[in-house]
Amino acid sequence: MNEKDYKCDVIVYDKDMCQEFVIWKSGFHWKKWTQKTVLFNIFGFGMKLHELNINILYCVLAAIVMCLAVRLHFRVIQEQLLVITSLGVQVTTYFALGRQCQQFYDLSSIQDVVINEAITMHKVIFYLAILLKDHKEPHKLSHLIPLFTAFHPRLPFLQAVYRGTQSVLFPQENENKHIEASSRICNKKYTMTAQTHINLKPSSNGPMTRSRKIMNNF
Repeated sequence: MNEKDYKCDVIVYDKDMCQEFVIWKSGFHWKKWTQKTVLFNIFGFGMKLHELNINILYCVLAAIVMCLAVRLHFRVIQEQLLVITSLGVQVTTYFALGRQCQQFYDLSSIQDVVINEAITMHKVIFYLAILLKDHKEPHKLSHLIPLFTAFHPRLPFLQAVYRGTQSVLFPQENENKHIEASSRICNKKYTMTAQTHINLKPSSNGPMTRSRKIMNNF
């Protein structure tokens, strides 16, 4: 689907408690279907199908109406992901005729939320997915639930959804990751500083001046 066909929105009720991610597009293009129906009627009358057998024209029109009804019934106009801390994730899909489908995934059944990729013949598609635990064997995965399958949004929006979902559902794990990352950075800086002191040993040609200059640049 073209990026211009849909819009994305991120609603932050509370950064650490509740966030909502919505993708939607404009309603059904009645103008296109009206134009096609009018053109078909003109073609039918031009070919004088009504003079041959009026029932044929009625059957074709009925088939067009049925196709329109089926298309509207399954046409997705909005997908919504609601993430609530210590509760879980609710996925809601809205259809053109007003029908909606909701699915809730409890936090206890969610192993993780990941960005996955699917390789096709022509391109690589990124998608967001919920990994569900196996209740009998918690260390194994039972299902992979892809999200936003009707729109396939681009990677920047998926990354925003991923970061928001992780911060709400797994705040402790994200904090531990941040602490580990900060610790690695501090250890790296300490190692570089120690190596600088070791390599810059005093010499007879003005050692103190040279050492100060390098340390200030670092």
